[in-house]
Amino acid sequence: MKPVRLRHTQRGTGIVEYGLVLGAVAVLVIVGLNSLSGAQAGYFASLEPSVAAPPAAPVSGPRHSTSVEQPSGTPGPQCTPTVVSGAQVNCTAFVHDTSATAQAPAPDRGTPYPPTGQVTWSMNGTPVACAGLTPVPPDTSKCPLSVPAPAPGSVTITAAYDPQGTNFLASAGQTTIAVVTPTPTSTPTPVPPTPTPTPCGSDDGPNCKSQLGPPWGDAQASAPHLPAD
Repeated sequence: MKPVRLRHTQRGTGIVEYGLVLGAVAVLVIVGLNSLSGAQAGYFASLEPSVAAPPAAPVSGPRHSTSVEQPSGTPGPQCTPTVVSGAQVNCTAFVHDTSATAQAPAPDRGTPYPPTGQVTWSMNGTPVACAGLTPVPPDTSKCPLSVPAPAPGSVTITAAYDPQGTNFLASAGQTTIAVVTPTPTSTPTPVPPTPTPTPCGSDDGPNCKSQLGPPWGDAQASAPHLPAD
């Protein structure tokens, strides 16, 4: 019996040793992965300054005030006041450099000139378009809009000017238009065709010329026959 117990003891000792070896390997793997992750973090951190976007250049000089208003002076973009649903909504945003008047006390504003940047359009608060500006000297730029009209109702159109880091201040304006329901197209009533007269024959019908009389019939044929004297 002693040899049997010896064999069981040796088998149990081997399992314990095998478990200890696996545990040591697992610890070494964990330590190695932690070291590798730290090295990777340091490597990518060193790359960040080289791949990051360059900072925006600071704006130098005075900032000119602006306004979004129509040529007549009415605030907001210029739009067609009433549009049929499904048709095109046509508007134009005029961005003015107002520094000559709004900032008149400031001596360093210089001469007004057409604003640069872009305009973001929205309908009832939902953005619909974004476009750049076209200069209209001496102190104005414009941006058009042409989009399909939404469902019938009152629509507020907003034009928000973004100077995009130039020497101008942002501004915005809005206009309300009416979108109406299209007028239904009426179907014309068909006109019955005019009967065409046919020559008289043995089977005179209602359309026979002689039955119709002048101008289609023969006056002599349609006149009553009088007895001769």
